[in-house]
Amino acid sequence: MNNYPHEYSGGMKQRAVIAMALACDPALIIADEPTTALDVIVQDQILKEIKTVQQTTRTGLIFISHDIAVVASVCEKICVMYAGQIVETGTRKEVFTSPRHPYTRMLLSSYLSLDNLNDIKVPDMKESPDQMTDTKKCRFAVSCTACSDGCTGRFPDWIDISPTHKAFCCNPEVIRRGHGKNDSRNRLLVEMKQVTKAYMPRKKFFAQPSRKLLALNSIDLGIEEGETFGLVGQSGSGKTTTGRLLVKLESPTAGEIYFDKIPISQLKGARLKAYRSRVQMIFQDPYQSLNPHLSIAETLLEPLMVQKIGTPATRIEKVVHTLDTVGLSPGEAFCRRYPHQLSGGQRQRVAIARAIVLEPQFIVADEPTSMLDATIAIQLFKLLGEIKRTFGMTFLFITHNLAAARYMCDRIAVIHEGHIVEVNTADNIIRHPEHPYTKN
Repeated sequence: MNNYPHEYSGGMKQRAVIAMALACDPALIIADEPTTALDVIVQDQILKEIKTVQQTTRTGLIFISHDIAVVASVCEKICVMYAGQIVETGTRKEVFTSPRHPYTRMLLSSYLSLDNLNDIKVPDMKESPDQMTDTKKCRFAVSCTACSDGCTGRFPDWIDISPTHKAFCCNPEVIRRGHGKNDSRNRLLVEMKQVTKAYMPRKKFFAQPSRKLLALNSIDLGIEEGETFGLVGQSGSGKTTTGRLLVKLESPTAGEIYFDKIPISQLKGARLKAYRSRVQMIFQDPYQSLNPHLSIAETLLEPLMVQKIGTPATRIEKVVHTLDTVGLSPGEAFCRRYPHQLSGGQRQRVAIARAIVLEPQFIVADEPTSMLDATIAIQLFKLLGEIKRTFGMTFLFITHNLAAARYMCDRIAVIHEGHIVEVNTADNIIRHPEHPYTKN
């Protein structure tokens, strides 16, 4: 009761928020992405609690989410929305077993699970239309694979498939018809030896001293040059702490971290500044990781100016080129925008652009797609893979999503309560787990 939010893990924070929502026994609960950034174990616990409360009190629930698996497990009726328009509605069985709208099909085909990695389709999604001006036509037409000449400029109509299932489209015929990893390079780029990180609790008057919180407990880890290394674990297991130590946002309590065989604890002044140009981080939340007071150009220019790279003219050229590289084209147009003018996917592309603008050797990607829907997430996975191949970068990919880790990574380490319990190739971790925690 006396703790502050910064003292909690992501899962504990979300539990506190849910408790606030349930405190007054409401007749209707609107749950807006309540488990988005949580690992599967905590997510399952919270979903069961929400369903239990709903069934006990007969409370109505509007569950907003981009996580297809969660929607399938929680909801009885489903509405699919794109760019401010509801494009399909039906029962859970109707939407998942017989999707009719082209966007619904694209959404479901983009969803990552452990069983469909070879069948994933990366959608050719164009930028979302302007919802203020495109009010009298189909907003999905620019990305729709079934779009015909008759669709352009028309406002869609509701088309009934069954009494409970309908889709919003210009083309009744379409609606009713229905529709390996890189080898490691062996040379260690990053190495953690017996690294421990402990946090001391806040001192309180007239209270017994609390025990220190051990976030990481003597972990050993090696990341080889050129690989994408996955770090998987539940909320509060020490994943983000590991990433923050590697980019030197925090320092270990004990042990040593080596980058290119150099102990980073000894880096100071100019050497530390040079290290920061070689190591960058993509943060989890695109809504908090970008300064709302800076334009996109200013956000990307800042690291170039700090590192004194180029002239003002060449810096602008570099920023525009980097924005084009991450799929924000034309780069000149996005330079003038601010974070609040971008969607979540576009903001995360800016965060990726900021991380690669210095062309670092090593990038820590901390749950970079956990707050994005499946179609945007799979596009960003593809983008990160292209960046790795183009620039020859090494990635630490932090996630609680095993399917995403298997899709992205060469090797995976499983972390539990501050201990690395298993390290193996991605396929072996999924198909032949050895540690009991990994199996569960």
